[in-house]
Amino acid sequence: MGLFDRFKKRFKKSAEEITVEDDSVEAEQALEERKELIETLEDSKPTHPPPQMVETPAETGEQWDDFDEEPTEDPFAKPLERKERKKAKRASSVEKAAKVPEKRERTPKDRMESTTGRKLVPSGPAK
Repeated sequence: MGLFDRFKKRFKKSAEEITVEDDSVEAEQALEERKELIETLEDSKPTHPPPQMVETPAETGEQWDDFDEEPTEDPFAKPLERKERKKAKRASSVEKAAKVPEKRERTPKDRMESTTGRKLVPSGPAK
């Protein structure tokens, strides 16, 4: 018997244990219990009065400033035309090439230290 067959068998078995006949006493008890639980849940929920709309002077429209001037051009916007994009790409690559990469000083490393941080033991000449 495969794993799927076992699962299928167990699923059918549990479904039979849970379900009951429609007109049986157990079904009626389950429905009554469900109704009682729903009613107690609704009763336990606090009822809040609906919020009233109170208009304050700040909300009447005086809050926003009117700008008559046009917004300035977005400095982060990319040029849209093909030639402009090529020129911008070329300029950025020239700037990148013009920068001298900064040289880092190498710290002296102990030859007897491994990459994991353990100290190696020196071995003598082969005998």
